[in-house]
Order: sequence, then C-alpha cells, then structure tokens
Amino acid sequence: MLTYQDQILATWKSPKESYRLDSKRLEQEHPELIPQYQVPIQNSRRLVIKELTNQLEKTC
Repeated sequence: MLTYQDQILATWKSPKESYRLDSKRLEQEHPELIPQYQVPIQNSRRLVIKELTNQLEKTC
C-alpha cells in the first residue's frame, strides 16, 4: 500500500490464482495432446492508482 498523509494513493493486488499444466508428463504420455492443453499464465501484479481526495490535492 502506498500512502501519503494517511491517504491511500495506490495498492498492489495479486492476480487470481493460476494453474499450470504438467507439460513434461503430458509430453511423455500424450505428445499429440500438448497444443490442446497449453494456456498462458499471468504472473505479475497490477498497480492500482487511487483517486486523490480534495485534502490531498490542496497540499500538492
């Protein structure tokens, strides 16, 4: 959390839980199926900027 004079300016949120495919096992057992089970994974956090309040705008 990013704050300034007790005002929350920004927060960081973790993305939703993601699942990964055991591609090594799939490749060994069913190599022809690999393309059907590949999915993109998002492993980042997003920065959320909060709207300034009137009190904070006056001090900046």
